[in-house]
Formats: sequence, C-alpha cells, structure tokens
Amino acid sequence: MTASAPPPPTLRRRLIARDKGCAHPDCDKPPALTQAHHIRHHANGGLTTEENMVLLCAYHHTLIHNTAWEVRIRTGRPEFGPPDYRATVSAGRQTRRTSGSPSSLRDPSVRCTARKPCRS
Repeated sequence: MTASAPPPPTLRRRLIARDKGCAHPDCDKPPALTQAHHIRHHANGGLTTEENMVLLCAYHHTLIHNTAWEVRIRTGRPEFGPPDYRATVSAGRQTRRTSGSPSSLRDPSVRCTARKPCRS
C-alpha cells in the first residue's frame, strides 16, 4: 500500500463538514484523529475529490484496507458495506441499517488491499 499525500486544506474542510469525524458508523472519533481515505485507490485511477474520499480514524482506515468492509458515497454521504455477517449501514451520527448486499458496493476494477498490490 502506497501512502498518498493528504488532501488540500479546502477538501479536508469539506470532508470534515460532511463526515464530522470518522465516518464509520461504529465510531465517534473527532476530525483531528482522522485520515482521508481514497475509496477508489489513487493507484487505480481514483481521484482526490470529495466524491471519492471519506474520513476514517486509523483503526477504521486499517479495517477498510484489510477486511471485507467496503465504502461508497451515496446521496452525498458515506455508506459502508460490512462483511456478510452484518447489514449495510450508512455513516453519520444517525446510523441506520438498510437492506442490501455488500457485494453491490464492489467495484470489480479495484483490487487494492494492504496485502495485495493495486491493479486495474
């Protein structure tokens, strides 16, 4: 996994306004303890834009990279696709459970994890 540069300050401020801290639904870490995560990895053509980034604390950033958790932006908010044993949940301070398959969140062109190098 290659570290990427932090987002520009204006983008980070927009991410803070949207996510209010770690966007993972099981977390309440403040913005100061978060990292900007590329949803589609920059090595796979992911852009450094609000629509392709989410704030995560170090724990949840590692979790996203090393487990079956997935994330996407839906209707302007981060939505997390947990492993099969959990329901799909939306991020934010008002966590809600919805139906849906985590596999519906997968981008088949992205195969990037900490254990596997990125490829298209």
